[in-house]
Amino acid sequence: MSRRQLTQKQHAFLRYLVEHVGAHSVWPTYREIVSHFGYRSPNSVTQNLQALAKKGFLRRNEAGYQLADHLSGGRGIPLEGHIADGEVVVRSKTTHLGLTDLLPEFDVARAYEVGVQPVEPATLGGSTHVLLGEGDVDPGEIGVVLLGGQLALRRVYPYEQGWILETLDGETVSEHPAPAQDGTQLLGPYVGHAGAFGFICDPLALPLA
Repeated sequence: MSRRQLTQKQHAFLRYLVEHVGAHSVWPTYREIVSHFGYRSPNSVTQNLQALAKKGFLRRNEAGYQLADHLSGGRGIPLEGHIADGEVVVRSKTTHLGLTDLLPEFDVARAYEVGVQPVEPATLGGSTHVLLGEGDVDPGEIGVVLLGGQLALRRVYPYEQGWILETLDGETVSEHPAPAQDGTQLLGPYVGHAGAFGFICDPLALPLA
């Protein structure tokens, strides 16, 4: 995964921030964060904030830290309470369950709506959305590519002049100097794709019929 992947403690810290802002519409104070996590020093708060900002989950301006746009832009699924010991406990204030809560191990940075764009049936057939990660595609990893006017998944091997693209079955390899004269675009690291079949994060898995 890329540099934006979170540790378990960082994910818990981020989730607390998202839930607090969703429930109260204000940023928690240092004292509230220290009390919630039982930190011995406010320095632990600063270190976590700096780490999350470096990984792109927070942004900072003159007013202080804020959630990154991809975390604050949508409200997500209403999280009304929890179920424990055979009992449903409803929260007094409804919070929301976001994509980062459902997929903490994935590094989702952005998404594209596929629409009527032609897609490669073997990998993205039936997709309505494709999810991408942050940054460049690491050598040998899977990238989302616009190839000959068709959206496809390819294993990417960057080199100084461009990219070598390999089909996921390894049967076809093609070389594409950058900037590509044939219109080839490498959009970013593949994270998953979605459609009427649900969400798939394994590029080799075919949608259920």
